[in-house]
Amino acid sequence: ITNLMTIFGWEYVWHCHILSHEEMDMMRPQMVAEPPPPVTDLAGVWVEGNPKGNQLTWTDPSIHETGFEVWRGDSANLADDTWELLEPVVAADVTTFLDSKAKKNQDQFYQVFAINTVGFTGVEGYKNLTAKSEGSNILQLPEPVTPLPVPAAPDGLTADVQPGPG
Repeated sequence: ITNLMTIFGWEYVWHCHILSHEEMDMMRPQMVAEPPPPVTDLAGVWVEGNPKGNQLTWTDPSIHETGFEVWRGDSANLADDTWELLEPVVAADVTTFLDSKAKKNQDQFYQVFAINTVGFTGVEGYKNLTAKSEGSNILQLPEPVTPLPVPAAPDGLTADVQPGPG
């Protein structure tokens, strides 16, 4: 028999001490999953290499997340149906993700959520519960370029005419 690591979180059993209830499997688990604090300082840059893509980094303020979901969209509007969950889910305490399917110089928007999954996830059919944090800041890559302001024309210029070389 192999023991698998299971995070039960705050799992309680709703039960009654009437013997017939215990014999008839009337004890039910109640799971409570607390959402982690949101990810902060989401940043990114295009990296060349093998593989190349948008390299994302963030700050993890949580001590109890079980992973991170990275989402990508074509606009900053979260209601837009272009947003998709990128695979795989990032493991706990890992604060980087390389989107190798990103296209260079194409606007793409990212948001990261911390997740906390409690219960048994090792076998299909077992109960588990996932709580998701609020989203991080929305990151646009490549970062929009702000044009430099055109300098104002100078005032009060004077010129003296000088004879040239002879």
